[in-house]
Amino acid sequence: MEYLEGNRFLIFTIRGVGDKLPVDVFGAIFGTGCDYTLIKRQDFPLLNQFTPENLRRLLTAVLLLLAGLFGGFAAASPIAPGFSMPDQGAVALEDQFEYLSVAEPLTLSEVTALPSDQWRPAGTELNFGYTTDQYWIRARLINQTDEAVQRLLEIAYPVLDYVQVHVLETGVVVDSYETGDKFPYGQRPMETAGFVIPLRFPAGSVRDIYIAVQSSSAVQIPIVLWTPEAFSKDELRRNFVIGCYIGAMLLVIFLSFLIFLSVGETIYLYFMGLALSIGLFELALGGQAFQYLWPLSMVWNDRSMIYFLGLTVLFASLFTRDFLSLKTMSETDNRVSIGFNIALGLALILVTFMSYTPGILMMISMAVAGCGWALYLGVKRWFEGYYLARFYILSWGALFLGGIGLAASKLSLIDATVVSGNLLKIGSAVLIAVLFFGLNQRLKQEMQVREAVQHKMFRMEKLARVSSERILETERRAREQLERKVQERTRELTVLNEELQRLSDTDGLTGIRNRRAFDDKLEQEYLEACQRRLPLSLLMMDIDHFKSFNDTWGHQTGDQCLRHVADVVGGLVSRPRDIVARYGGEEFAIILPGTDAAGARVVAERVCRTIRETPLQTEDQEIPITVSIGVASELPRKLAAQQNLVKKADVALYVSKSNGRDQVTVSREDS
Repeated sequence: MEYLEGNRFLIFTIRGVGDKLPVDVFGAIFGTGCDYTLIKRQDFPLLNQFTPENLRRLLTAVLLLLAGLFGGFAAASPIAPGFSMPDQGAVALEDQFEYLSVAEPLTLSEVTALPSDQWRPAGTELNFGYTTDQYWIRARLINQTDEAVQRLLEIAYPVLDYVQVHVLETGVVVDSYETGDKFPYGQRPMETAGFVIPLRFPAGSVRDIYIAVQSSSAVQIPIVLWTPEAFSKDELRRNFVIGCYIGAMLLVIFLSFLIFLSVGETIYLYFMGLALSIGLFELALGGQAFQYLWPLSMVWNDRSMIYFLGLTVLFASLFTRDFLSLKTMSETDNRVSIGFNIALGLALILVTFMSYTPGILMMISMAVAGCGWALYLGVKRWFEGYYLARFYILSWGALFLGGIGLAASKLSLIDATVVSGNLLKIGSAVLIAVLFFGLNQRLKQEMQVREAVQHKMFRMEKLARVSSERILETERRAREQLERKVQERTRELTVLNEELQRLSDTDGLTGIRNRRAFDDKLEQEYLEACQRRLPLSLLMMDIDHFKSFNDTWGHQTGDQCLRHVADVVGGLVSRPRDIVARYGGEEFAIILPGTDAAGARVVAERVCRTIRETPLQTEDQEIPITVSIGVASELPRKLAAQQNLVKKADVALYVSKSNGRDQVTVSREDS
C-alpha cells in the first residue's frame, strides 16, 4: 500500500459487490477479501462534492457494518495459540510463526481463506534459500497488559525484494505495509537498513500478523520484536559497528594509497581495490548502501552485490599473483591465475545479461573456488619456504570460513543467526587487517633486501671507485708522460722545422735570406702596410762591375766579395723588421717597413758610402768595391701590388748604373 497526499484516494472494492466507495487513505480500514486501487480525484468529478471529514465519518460507519456483514465470507483459518509479548527489549519470533509457500503470489484474502493444514510450524528459523516461491508467515501476538503498547517488528534481512506486512484484529485489517528493496528507500515505514514495521497493540488486544515475502535473493526472514527503546539502542550499536568497520576500511585504503605514492608498487592498488570492493559488498549486503549511497536506484541496488562480489574476487586474484610472486616462481600457477582472472572478467560481463539468482549463484561459486585456490597457493608457497605465505594463509583462511559460512547460510545449509550473518564481515575484517600487516612486512623485507643490495652495491662501488681512481691515476701519469714526450718531440720538431725553414730561407753563400724568403717577406710587409696605412720602402742594390771582378780576381774572390757585401749591409740594417736578402747573383734587396722615401735614401746613402769605404781584404791586398742602389717607396693602398714596388726600385737601380754607378737613385714617383 502506498500512502499518498492531496488529491488521491483509494477505491475500496468488496468482493461480490459492485459498488466502489471513495476512502480517505489515512482513515481506511481494510477488511478481508477486499481489493483496492489508486485513482486521482480529477478522474471522478463527483468526488469533489465530498470533503475528507464527511467521508471519514460516513465510511467509518459503513466499513464497520461491512466488516461485520462480510467477515464471515472470508472464513479465515484458525491460527495457533498466540504469543504473549514480554517486556524485554528484543525477542526472536521465528519459532512463533507458521509458514506456507505458493508458486504464484496470493492476496491476503486468498491466504486467510486457505485451510489450516497447509500451514506448517516454522521451527527455529525461516531460511528457505534461493527460490522464486512466495512465502507467507503468520503469528498471533497478544497484549495481556491493561495498557496500550508499541512494538517494532524487524525483518533483519535487507535484500528481500517484496515484503508485505498485514496486521489483523478479529479478521479485519488494521494496518498494512508494503516494502522491499524493489521500492525507493524513502517509502519504508522507518528509515533503517532493514525492514522495521511499527506495531500498535491496544490494551488486551489480540492481533494476527501476516507477512508475505518474495525475492530473487536468498529468502531469509529473521524476525525480531523490539521495544522502541531497545531498538534505538541496538540501532546505535549497529551503526557504531558498521561505522567502525567502514572507517577501518577507509583508513587502510588511505594508508595504502599513501604507501603506493611512496613506493609506486601496483600491489597496493590491488589491495585498495580489494578493500573497497569488500567494504561496498558488505554495505550492499547490510542495506547501508541502499540507505545512504543510492536510495533511489533500485535496479543498481539489486545488481550491486553481484558486481562487488565479482570485483572482490578479481582484485583478490590480482593481489595473490603479486603477493605470492607467482610470475617469477611458478609458471603453471601463474597461467592458472591469469585464466581465472579472464574467467572472472567474462563472468562480470555475463551477469549483466542474467537475472539476479543465477548471477549471484555464479559469483558465489567463483568466490568459493577463488578462496580455495588462494588457500592452495598459500599452502604451496608456505611449504616452498616463502615467508609471507603464513600471513596469506591466515587472512584467506578467515575469509574462506566467512565466505563458506555466508554461502551455507544463503543455501539453507546452516541456521541463519546473528553470527552466521556476520561471518563474511568478520572474515573480511581479519583478511584486510592481516593482509595489510603482511604488506607492511613485505615492504619491510623488500626494504631490508634493498638495503643489503644497496650496501653491497655501495661496497662494490667503493671498490670500483678505488680501482677506477687507480686506473685514472695510472692513465693520468701515462698521459702526462706521453704529453711530456709529445711536448719534447714537438719542441724538437719545432726546432727542426725552424732550422729547415731557416735553411730554406737562407742563401747558402752569404748567410742572408734568399730570393724565396724575400718574396714571402715582401708580400707580408706589403699586406700589413696596406692594412695599417704605413709607408714601405725597398732598396735594390747591385755590385758594380762584378763580372769583371770575377774575371780579374777569380770566382772564389768573387764569392768573398758577395759575403763581404752581405756582412756590411747586415751590420748597417739592424732593425728587427728590416730584411736584407740576396736577390740573385751580385744583386741584393733591402726591405724597410714603416720607412718613407727620405728615410730610405738615408739608409741607401749610408750603405753605398760604407761599402765604398770598406774594401775587401784578401791575403795579398785590398780590393775596392762599390755598389749602385735604386730606392722605391709607397704608401700601399691596394693588396697584392708589391711587384709594382719592385719594378720601381729596379728602374731606379738601372738609372744609378746608367749614371756612372756607385750612387743612389730614388724612383721619380717618390722624388
